[in-house]
Amino acid sequence: NRSVAFTPAGDSYGACVRNVSGLPYPNEGFELSFPDEVPMRRRLQNDADNGYAAVPLNFSFSFYGASYSKMYVGTNGYITFGAGDTEKTDTVTNHFSKRRISVLFQDLGRLGVGIIRVAERDGGVVVVTWDETEYCCPSALNTFQAALREDGTIELAWTDVGVTKGAVGLSNGTWPGGTMEDFSALKVCCAPSAAPSGMPSPLPSAMPSPAPTGLPTAPLSPAPTAEPTKVPTEAPTETPTEPPTETPT
Repeated sequence: NRSVAFTPAGDSYGACVRNVSGLPYPNEGFELSFPDEVPMRRRLQNDADNGYAAVPLNFSFSFYGASYSKMYVGTNGYITFGAGDTEKTDTVTNHFSKRRISVLFQDLGRLGVGIIRVAERDGGVVVVTWDETEYCCPSALNTFQAALREDGTIELAWTDVGVTKGAVGLSNGTWPGGTMEDFSALKVCCAPSAAPSGMPSPLPSAMPSPAPTGLPTAPLSPAPTAEPTKVPTEAPTETPTEPPTETPT
C-alpha cells in the first residue's frame, strides 16, 4: 500500500512517497453514475464502461497554472480537466491527450462490481475513490484514491491493485514529451501534523525539492507487487525524441 503526494512548485510539481496502511481518506461519499459509450450495455446491466461524470468543485482548483471549477471523473481510473474522456488504452499519447491525473489509467469499469465515489471533506479537500473497479480481461479488482486540495496539492493512493500495468502520473495536456521516474527514488514524505480527531491526516506540509523543470509525466507500470513504481514530473521545453511504442492492452 503506497501513497504519492504532489505539490505545486512553479511550473512543476514536487513529489514524495509514503507507505499507508489503508486509504488516506474514508471510502465514502456519493456514488457517481455514468453514461455509457455502449447504450445497449447500459440498458442491460445498468452499469458503465468507458464513461465519465462531470463533478463540480466547491473551490477553484489550480492544475498546471490554470484554475478549474469542475473535474471529469472517468471509469478508467483518471480525472481530466476541461473535458471528459472515454479512452481506455493507457498509451503515452492518450495519457497526454488531455490535462489529466492518471491515478491508475487502465481498461477498468463497473461491469457488475465496483463503485466510484466522490466526497467533499473539511478543509478544502475533494476525494475520489475507485472501490473494487474491475479490469477487463482477465478480471481483476482495483481500489485506489485521489485527493485534491484547495492549495493545489494532490495525493494518490493505492491499496489493492489487480492489474500488472497502467498509467500513473500527471499530464499538462501536451505531447510529445515526458519522462518516467522510479517511485523508489522519491524521498519519503515528512511526517504530517496531527489531524483533528476523526479526520484523515493532511498532506505533508514540507515536500522535497521540485521535480526536474519542464518534464511532464508519462504513463507508468506498477510493479508485480501491485504497487505503482514510477512517478511523472513535468513538461520539457525542447522537442523530445520519438515516444516509445506501446502495445495497447
